[in-house]
Amino acid sequence: MAGTSDHYYAVLGVAPGATAEEISVAFGQRAQCIPRDQRDPARNPAFRELVEAYQALAGAASAATPDQARASGGGPSLLQVEMLASHNVLPAIKEPQLLYLLLNIGAIPVVRAKRAAVNLCLVVDRSTSMKGSRITQVKAAAGLVVDQLQPHDWFSFVAFSDRAEVVVPAGPVEKKKGIKSRISQVHTSGGTEMLQGLGLGMTELHKGVRPSRISHLVLLTDGRTYGDEQACIEVAKRAAEHGIGISALGIGHEWNDAFLDALVAPSGGSSAYFESSEQVLGYLEQRVSALNRAVAREVQLQLDLPSGIGVRSANKLSPSSQPVDCSSGRMPLGTVQHSVPLSVLFELGVQPSAPGSSVRLRADISATIVPTGQRDEHFFGQAEIGFAQDPPPRPPLPAVARAVQKLNLHLMSEKVNEDLESGRVKEATRRLEILATRLRSVGETQLAATAASEADNISRDGEVSAAGRKELKYGTRALVSDDSLS
Repeated sequence: MAGTSDHYYAVLGVAPGATAEEISVAFGQRAQCIPRDQRDPARNPAFRELVEAYQALAGAASAATPDQARASGGGPSLLQVEMLASHNVLPAIKEPQLLYLLLNIGAIPVVRAKRAAVNLCLVVDRSTSMKGSRITQVKAAAGLVVDQLQPHDWFSFVAFSDRAEVVVPAGPVEKKKGIKSRISQVHTSGGTEMLQGLGLGMTELHKGVRPSRISHLVLLTDGRTYGDEQACIEVAKRAAEHGIGISALGIGHEWNDAFLDALVAPSGGSSAYFESSEQVLGYLEQRVSALNRAVAREVQLQLDLPSGIGVRSANKLSPSSQPVDCSSGRMPLGTVQHSVPLSVLFELGVQPSAPGSSVRLRADISATIVPTGQRDEHFFGQAEIGFAQDPPPRPPLPAVARAVQKLNLHLMSEKVNEDLESGRVKEATRRLEILATRLRSVGETQLAATAASEADNISRDGEVSAAGRKELKYGTRALVSDDSLS
């Protein structure tokens, strides 16, 4: 193959003529053998050689395959795919068993891009319930976000109640004083009809959609929308088809968290909860910073699993924790940032297999590369699982075990709600008591106190409080991506 060398094939351990998928998988597997803190081409000659081999061979392989060709102008952009199974060998037993799979997608240091341009729209609830400090804090936070943006960024602001209006039309952030002045004049009134606000927000965002920009809508609300939830989700699905992401922030405890999770799912976005509007600024600054660091967007995952293995659940762990919609073939994951891996934990159900057999788990990741605008570029990963009659007892892979331990704290809080919906009051109470104990053991004393208090509420009233439910749901969800627990 022109433009490559036998040496590069040897570095990756692939045969001459290997496909782009084979080269991508080989690169991911060899990179996985190098400690994460040593994956810097500038400081580690071995990793630099691995990157050079991948660049040379993957670029040539893609160009040689018409349906995979990329107009990258100098080789493919690089995403590193790592697949880690809790166990590489499972016992060949007659009962189904569980297997955990941790998928990490990260940008290797050579593709750390300059700050990505954003096309941002804030859609803000201005209903009567937002009156006072809430709307004041939100407007102040929006103004400070405008200060954070650059002239080549695009920004728009939509306010809604039972009506919606475009407060700041979409356009480059050039006259910041004028933009902030318009935002400051927003006042509260009326009820909450979210569909109108989302519709106007999408209209403004579409004006600024460009391959070189990250288009994103951030919804802020403190209440429920009635009668138009499904229509709002359809808007989110259409937005995802155009590469527009959605994040949602609920303030207080009166809003529908299940709805906001469903709203952000089509684009792989995130939802969050804050008890106080004073926390909005930190959230918005974090969202804009994350968008600026994006090196890949519209990231989607296709898991290719053999017969007898199925996905029971999928949860994104990093950069923020969020359940993943795995009901269809391709799973939307959002964006990949430089220096922050996108990590997903899968719980797989494994049916009995014969001793000596093996199966291969494969991942096909597609994405749009932000610095070049390349669309639908593919990256691959795989893991192989064997079955043995009496495999030697081995603990699960530490990285996967840590991820499972943290996620289980969150899943335990969610199962409390399932217990209550099914009338299992004693089980819900006991589960919260166990959760409180486990939270105290990892130093989360405030969350532990909330869990204990809600256990008392169940014993007395048969239900958890709306505020306690959200605090536990989003508090334990935040722990999943908290490095201090690893």
